[in-house]
Amino acid sequence: SFHCDAADVVGLFCLGQGLSGGSSRVVSSGAVFNVLRERSPELIDALFTPMIFDTRGDGGLNYFTLRPARFYNGVLRSFLHLEYMKTAYQHKSAPDSIPKKHEELIDAYVKIADELALDMDFKPGDLQWVSNHAILHARTAFLDSDRESSESANSVSRSRNRHLLRLWLTTGSSLGNEKGFVFDPKAIASTTLALTELIFGFAKSKFLSGIYDECFS
Repeated sequence: SFHCDAADVVGLFCLGQGLSGGSSRVVSSGAVFNVLRERSPELIDALFTPMIFDTRGDGGLNYFTLRPARFYNGVLRSFLHLEYMKTAYQHKSAPDSIPKKHEELIDAYVKIADELALDMDFKPGDLQWVSNHAILHARTAFLDSDRESSESANSVSRSRNRHLLRLWLTTGSSLGNEKGFVFDPKAIASTTLALTELIFGFAKSKFLSGIYDECFS
């Protein structure tokens, strides 16, 4: 299900590809908004009204309330989890049922996101950075292999399974204030560049030396 994570940026670094599947799906919330406005303008207001989100028990709460979208300095910022915005209503303390317009909004949003999404197949060594303010992401189903492979050149033995390192990043300039999030692309760019160098340095370390050699040699 398409969603945003609760951080400014999410990063993925691929160490293992797996046997099949596991594509990363990304879509611009701005692009979805534009198509939604053209097709179903009557649903736009619902995108800016408070909705409840399922926490799956995180933080000791069953759900929390948040507006899925807002404009800050004329720029659209979004936070959605299209599945959790529906499952939140299963809790006893939640309202009896999801409002009809909210359900119609989620269904329309899912359809448009599927149409516009870019699918990316990760290979070992690939690194992806995604802004949670402007991009929703999802993943297709995947299949791992039970076979063990041995690399005699570097004495690495491991299964051919999907293996990614994930990083949630909150930038110092994007902590926000009473008016909303302060989004500074330059700060995020400089931070992600530094982290990219750090991650590739980590991949060169003894712990991952065999994987690094396979990815980049």
